[in-house]
Amino acid sequence: KRDKIMLTSAFTLSILAMAFSRYSSTSVLNGENITSSVVYFGGLIIFMICAFNIVYKYNKSNEKEKLNFDYSLIISISFIFISVLAARSGVRFTMVLVPMASVMSGYLIFLACINAIKAKEKKNVFVIILAVIVVLAGLYTANYSYQVSKAQAENFYPSSYNVQWQYAMGWVRDNTPENAVFAHWWDYGYWVQSIGKRATVLDGGNYIVYWNHLMGRHVLTGTDDNLALEFLKTHKATHLLIDSTDLGKYSAYSSIGGDESNDKISFFPSFFIDTSLTQETKTGLTYIYAGGANLDDDIIFNINGSSVTLAKENTILGGILIDEDKSGEFKQPRAVFIQQNKQIQIPLRYFYYNNKLIDFNEGLEAGFFVYQTITPQQNGGLSADDKGTGYYLSPRTVNSLVVRKYLFGEEKNFKLVHTELHPVVTSLRSQGFNASEFIYVQGNFFGPIKIWEINYPEEINENPEFLLTDYPDERLR
Repeated sequence: KRDKIMLTSAFTLSILAMAFSRYSSTSVLNGENITSSVVYFGGLIIFMICAFNIVYKYNKSNEKEKLNFDYSLIISISFIFISVLAARSGVRFTMVLVPMASVMSGYLIFLACINAIKAKEKKNVFVIILAVIVVLAGLYTANYSYQVSKAQAENFYPSSYNVQWQYAMGWVRDNTPENAVFAHWWDYGYWVQSIGKRATVLDGGNYIVYWNHLMGRHVLTGTDDNLALEFLKTHKATHLLIDSTDLGKYSAYSSIGGDESNDKISFFPSFFIDTSLTQETKTGLTYIYAGGANLDDDIIFNINGSSVTLAKENTILGGILIDEDKSGEFKQPRAVFIQQNKQIQIPLRYFYYNNKLIDFNEGLEAGFFVYQTITPQQNGGLSADDKGTGYYLSPRTVNSLVVRKYLFGEEKNFKLVHTELHPVVTSLRSQGFNASEFIYVQGNFFGPIKIWEINYPEEINENPEFLLTDYPDERLR
């Protein structure tokens, strides 16, 4: 009995030492310093000494028959040991603990019941009470875990309970053929499969990661529709889906879709109108959009016959200027770049406002997408500014498929067949408020889910290279 207590205590100590030797990055036990190493290895050494000591003692006294090992339990305990070791190495590996913790908890309850039955014959009240406590604790834990899992499932299917996705997938089930194949960023694959009941090119399993690269490169950030159509046709895609959160994820899939030099990586910086800085001119008004963003690439532009180079390392985009004449027409927007405390204004080629894209046919191959800002008022009402917020679209993003199809409304071989407005927009419109499909409310961008039916021209052929299952160049990985 003494040896059992000693060995069990040593094992418990080693598990605790292993787990808590990496307690917190801000703690003395941060998992990397000498103290953490002493605790980590100290617990293991103590257990090994106790184990070897017991084996040696029983072998020396020729009492090996007392070392009655239950190998099934030893295997289970070994798995617990490995699970704790994995969880210590990374937060995500904590989930590895779940199966073995569940098995051992179930075994504990089973053992408690068996011992209670035996104790009843011996009238050992203490063991019976202990067994009842273990069983009740097990039932309470099971119920608590169920309630937590149920709440998480309700709030994260497909995301924090999203009526917009439910309605969009309802439309998919009712209005697309059962053999339809959906293309989109991988995040939504299981949602389309489970709620929309349709096949997808990508999904959350990411079994073929290289296809994520191709989807990011040739479709979402692609500037050539023929290449996008080639990839989509190769994968038998019939529909394309883009969600509003894809704008915030641009840096992710543009990075994944980039080449060895990361030629695609970019993002959509937001700029906000500052009405206090609005200037009245002889011809109209000048609106100033304030903000700040780093460049995604160097800019080389000709100003008055002189070439100007704005290096991304020492230049920021400080704001956007838009002139509106007295008739309500907008002039070409100007981006204000700041380099070494010097302001440089460069006109932008594209401007989108009020469902209309204006191409000025000159200027920097970039654009500014303006959309509505809705602000709650102190009296409980709402105010809307159709010019309130804007996305700066850099030369890397302005011609991407996401921008052209989702923001600018271009169709061509992609026929828009469904737009599922965000619930906030739907609610505002139901109350008679003139909300646009893209709105900015209290720090959040709300946009629709858009679904296109893909029409393939005869000259578009399948490309076997788009079916490769691994990166042709490891540098892409």
